[in-house]
Parts: sequence; structure tokens; C-alpha cells
Amino acid sequence: MTETILYFLSRFSVKFKVGFIILFLITGIVFWNLSYISMNYDAYEQKISVSESLEKARAIEELMTLFQEERRAALDFLYVDHDPKVFDTAAEKTTDKLASMQGFMQQCRYEKKRTVIKQTLSKLPSIRQEILSGNLNGTEAVRFYTDGIIKHLIDIVALMTKQNSSDGFMAYFDIMNGIEYSALETDLTMAVMGEGIVTEDLFEVIMIIEGKAQSALDDFRRFADTLALNKLYSSYRNGDFVEMNIQKENFRNHIFKGTSDIFDLLSWNRTTKTHIRNLRLISDFEYDFLSTQLSREIGRYQMKLYQDVAMLLMPIMIVGLIAYFIFLDINVALRTMLNFLRNSRLDDTKKERFLLLKSPSELGQVYRQLFAFNTKINKQIKIIRQNYEYDALTALPNRVKLLSVLDKALKEKKEFTLLYIDIYNFSLINDSFGQVVGDIYLKEAAEVLKGLVKEVAKNPLMKLQVYRMGSDEFVIVCANQQYISRVVEALSNTYLVNYNGIAMPLTFTFGLANSSEKSTSSSILTQAELAVKDAVKHQQRYSVYDGDDSYKVKYKTNLEWVKRIKSAFERNQFATYFQPIVSTKDGSRVKFEVLVRLREEESDIVLPYEFLPVLQKMGLEKRLTKVIIDQSFELMHHCKNDISINMTRDDLDEDMLRYLETSLHLHKVDASSVSIELVETEELLQERYIKIIQRIKALGCKISIDDFGTGYSNFAYLTKIMPDFIKIDGSLIKDIDVNVQNRSIVEGIVDLAHSLDIKLIAEFVSTPQIYAIIQELGIEYAQGFYFGKAESCDVILEKEGKK
Repeated sequence: MTETILYFLSRFSVKFKVGFIILFLITGIVFWNLSYISMNYDAYEQKISVSESLEKARAIEELMTLFQEERRAALDFLYVDHDPKVFDTAAEKTTDKLASMQGFMQQCRYEKKRTVIKQTLSKLPSIRQEILSGNLNGTEAVRFYTDGIIKHLIDIVALMTKQNSSDGFMAYFDIMNGIEYSALETDLTMAVMGEGIVTEDLFEVIMIIEGKAQSALDDFRRFADTLALNKLYSSYRNGDFVEMNIQKENFRNHIFKGTSDIFDLLSWNRTTKTHIRNLRLISDFEYDFLSTQLSREIGRYQMKLYQDVAMLLMPIMIVGLIAYFIFLDINVALRTMLNFLRNSRLDDTKKERFLLLKSPSELGQVYRQLFAFNTKINKQIKIIRQNYEYDALTALPNRVKLLSVLDKALKEKKEFTLLYIDIYNFSLINDSFGQVVGDIYLKEAAEVLKGLVKEVAKNPLMKLQVYRMGSDEFVIVCANQQYISRVVEALSNTYLVNYNGIAMPLTFTFGLANSSEKSTSSSILTQAELAVKDAVKHQQRYSVYDGDDSYKVKYKTNLEWVKRIKSAFERNQFATYFQPIVSTKDGSRVKFEVLVRLREEESDIVLPYEFLPVLQKMGLEKRLTKVIIDQSFELMHHCKNDISINMTRDDLDEDMLRYLETSLHLHKVDASSVSIELVETEELLQERYIKIIQRIKALGCKISIDDFGTGYSNFAYLTKIMPDFIKIDGSLIKDIDVNVQNRSIVEGIVDLAHSLDIKLIAEFVSTPQIYAIIQELGIEYAQGFYFGKAESCDVILEKEGKK
């Protein structure tokens, strides 16, 4: 388990792991503090909710107060002063308030209460008219305002109080409730006395309302603060409150005892208004007190939230600051080490490198180890560079060093002449005396060249340099034109290399190429090498590159052929063609030689001489041979003749042998109907090729030697390979009717082949005269344009009417 975790962690950088630890710490701090923030925020939200509910309750109280005043104004109109202006003023105030609270009423959460109030308010204008016209008495008016509107407003506040059950809110609701029951008691008493009809039922209702008012005020005393209670008690000591209670007692005596104590309606009206007004002042005080208290609590919780956020941010900032410096330390150390490893020791990191070398930390220890290791590595690199850029045999700078020097000179726009030097007939020295002597010869040649350039350029500031390109090839770069003629003259001399008393001549063939603005290191080397080849071709000691860039066209053509050949394999564009081989006895066709063509378009046939040289350099000759084998075996069943397939020594290996055997079985081809044509070369006499040829014959296939008579033709060649056929080279056949010497050579080949029981095939038979001569000489088979050109199987079958 531990190893698994360590393996997993090893896949991440040091900075990532340190960052993860710091992030983990910060996450812990955040979650620890967020729990406290969440608790305080919930309390803060609760206080905000209570404050919002309080504001809504206050708005409802204000509306309820206006309805209470309008209810009392209606009673004043009916039983006291009969002045409609007071009632109209009260009604107008209520209407204005309702208009301003339309949005509030529409957003009211309590749908049922809102619906009832809305229905009642729709009747309000008509009720007011009935009051003014005297069609509605006081008791009915009190019932309408109370049961239709005020009662439901109080219920809404009661629901709010239930949701926000704090002592302050409960006290505020109780005083509001006490005001309404007190106002209702006085208004109903006034209505009853104003009408002059008092029943026991009405009196009982008034007593119940009085009890509710007293109960609400008792609840208020239970929840209210001391200041509000003092104000309440102070109102009880008011003279009007005393007078109101006297009138209330007179009212009771009148009902129960039938006494003659006079109930003064005007006094009742005045004193009850004062009492209700005092209660409303207490309500206002309670609201202000509660509102102030909530504001303080909200502010306190808000401050606590700020403190909590500060307590959250402060550790994060501290951890972040620590993390920054830890990251900075690690980053500086890692960057210093990376720059050190990249070998880019900038001056601005000198201080950091010094501090890291002296640091006791693990990174400091690593850096010191790297520093010591790097010192050793630099020594090794110096040795490796010496081996990489210098030739081990001659101690001369090599091709790598030369290319570096050329690139630098060309980049700096310097003009120079490059001499590409080849040792004349070095292969003869190597083959005659062996590789050991060859190496000594090369070292002596290098010393000759070094002495030569040293003698030519005696000024140490303008010295020449010799480079070894490989094998027997050397290069001299000359940047001073006045030395060119001296170097050419010196290289044109013949030198002697002595070994064990043997004086071996040393001569050079060399080519010169001058740099230009368009030159590259590869192009000027190529140009100088072409100049050497030109010197060899014309048997000269040296040649100067004349600016002929036709080689570029050749290289470009070869590159194009590479693409075309790859495409031909991918798109299966190689096609087999068949040229007939006939019997000279009766002219009948006995077999076909299989030839290959490249068919890029339906009418565009490319002959092998165009693509085979490039294909062979690409190493794809074996792949093409396999394509020819498959196609020719497939088509044998249609053309109904034996076939002869060309192969080279590069095809003769175990892989091709297995492929040939597999294809014979796969296509159900009789091996005896297949001949393998091999070009006559000396290499075929090597043991490995002889074994492969013998195994091909063991499969049942026949062997034919192609182009016989111009190459390595000898008796041993035929006796070792023991071919079934010899195909006489076309250069001996094509003019045999006029060239007596060629005829004599062919006669000798015929005698040799017949003595070994080998049959002969004559190529390039193009006329009846040539055909008659090879018949006369006893050559068994003939091939050439006289009998037919190479054609596709489809064309052959079409001509024979078999397609």
C-alpha cells in the first residue's frame, strides 16, 4: 500500500505536492470558519426576517388605526355631533392609505385573508353611503369594520407573530391586540348607548371584549420591557382613564341594578379616545424600542459576520504568505538547478547559486551533488566531444567538425574554397596489403596533408585546416585565395609512403568548389565531390566545379520517384507483362519471360529503366519481386504457359525462398513450370547463394543464367550452379548476322552449353535473318521483338480470342 502511494506521488512535481498540502490546510481553515459564519449568518438572516415582518406589522397597524378612527368617526356622526366632515376626513385618510398599500396587499402571503379583506373593501363605499344616509345604525357599522376588516388584519399580524416568536414581537402584537379590543369595547358601548337599546346579549358581548382587551394587556405586561410598562401604568393614573372607568361603572349599574346613575355619552367619547390614544403611544414606543433593538442586533450580527470573515481571511492570508515564500524558495532552488543542468548560468542567478551551494536543506545537498557530478560530466563531455569531432585514426577533425565550421563561415558571409581530396587507387593498397597497412597508409597521407598546408600557410594567423571525411577522403578549407594555387600545386605532386622497405606511391585526385551567397554546407560539399568525380572521369588530377547544378535536378527527380514508387506499392500500380519465348524447332511458344511495368494511369506505362535504379536504392527490390511472383502465379492459369521470373543476388535469401515456396502452394502452381533467371555475377559463386539456388531447384523450379557472355563467364561458374538454361546476352545476338566476332563467341557458348547439357535461349531476335542463324547454330529457344513485345495477359488473351 505504502509503495503504491509513493509511486503515485512520485508522478507529481515537488511544487504540486507542496501546493496540495497548503491547499489542504487552507481548505481545513475555510471549513472550520465557515461553520461559525453559517451559524451567525443564519441568526443574522433571522433578525433581518423579524425586522422585515415588524415593518409589515407596523404598516398593518397604521392601516388598522385608520379603520378604527373611521369606525369611531362613524359613531360620532351617528350619535354625537352629526357632522359628516369628520367622517369624510377619516374615510379619505383610509382610502389614501389603502391606495399606498396596494402593492403590499397584493404581495401578502396569506391568500384567504387577503381575499376576504378585498371582498369587504369592495363594499366599503356603499357602507359609507349608508352610514351618511342613516340607513345603517352604529352596531351594524361596528360589526362591518370589525368583522370585515380589522379582525383579519389582526389575524395577519398574529400569523407573523407566530413565525417571529420573540418577546419583543409578542409584546408588540399584544399591545396592538389590546388597542383593538379596547377600541372595540368603547365603540360598541357607544353604539349601544347611542341607540338606547341595551340587551343582555349585547352587554355580554361587551364584557367578553373587555375581558379580551384586559387579557391582551396582561400578555403585553408579561413580554414588554420596563419602560413600556411604566408608560402603561402612567396612563392608568390619567384623569380621563379614571373618568372612563366611572362611566363604565355607571353603564353597568344602569344595566344590572337599574340605578339612575347617568351615563354621559360625550364624556365616554372623550375619555375613551384619550385612553386609546395613550395605548397607541405605548404601541409606538414598543415599535420604536423593538425596531431599535433589532437594528442593534442586526448590526451586532453583521459585525460578527465581518469578524468571522476576517478570521477566515486572516489565516488564509498568513498561510498564503507562508506558501508564497515556500514556493519562492522551492522555485528559486529548482530554477537554479534547472539552469545549472541546462548549462545556462546567467549572471542574475549567481547569488541564488551561491546561496543554494551553502544551503543545508535537501535541495542544497542535491545541488552540491549535481555540481560535483557536473564537473565530472564536463570532463567526460570534453573527451566525448574530442572523439565526436575528431578522427580516431588520423587525429584530424572529422566531418562533424567540418560541417560546424562550414555553417559558421557561411553564416558570417565568409568566402572560401573547399578542396575535396581522394587518394588515388587506395582500394588497391588495401586489397593488396590488408587493412593494417591501409590504416598506416591513411595516417601517413594525413601527415603529408598536414605538412603540406603548414608549408603553404606559414603565417599562423592564416593557417589552413585538413579534415578527414571518411575512408580515403579528406577536405581542406582555404579562406585565403592567394593560397589556392599553392595548395593545388602541392596536391598535384606525388609522394612516397614507406613501409617495411616498400615505397608506396601517394597521389591525390581532388575537386575544388567556391562558396557563394546561396551555398550551404551540404551543397558546397556536393559540388566539390562532383568536381572530384569529374576529375576521375576525365583522368585528371583535379577539377573545378563549373557551376552546373544539374545534380539538383537529378536529386529532385529521385525524390519524386521515391514518392511515386511508394504510391505505386500502396495503390497496387505495378503490373506484370509477358514476352514470349519460342522453340526454334517449330516456332511454337513454350513460355513467357515476366517483365514489370509501372501503370500510373490507364494509358501511361512506365518502363523499368526509369524507376528500378531508385527502387533498388530504396531497398524495395525484394518487395517488388514478391509482387511479381504473386501476380505472375495468379495469371499463369489464364495464359497457360510456363514463366521465367527475374531475380538478383539480393533476392536470394531464406525469406524469399520461403515466400516462393508458399506462393507455389497458395496458387497451386507446378514448380517445374517456373524458371528463375539470375543475372551472371561473380558474387553468385559465394557459398550462401549457391545453397539458396540449390534449394530453389529442390522445390522443382528451373534456373536460368541471364545476360551470359558479357560478364563473369567461366566454366567453374556453370559447373557450380548447374543451370537449366543459359540466356545469351542480347548484345551478342542483335547483330550476329553482320558481326563475325560475335558469331564466333556465340558458337563457343553453344558448344560449352551443349557439352554440359544446358539449353540455350537467344535474346534480341528481331529479324528473320537473325532467327535463321540461331536455328543454324542449334540454339533451342529464341526471344525478341520478332516473336512479340512484352504485353499484359489481357492483351495476349484478347489477341488469341480467349478473353
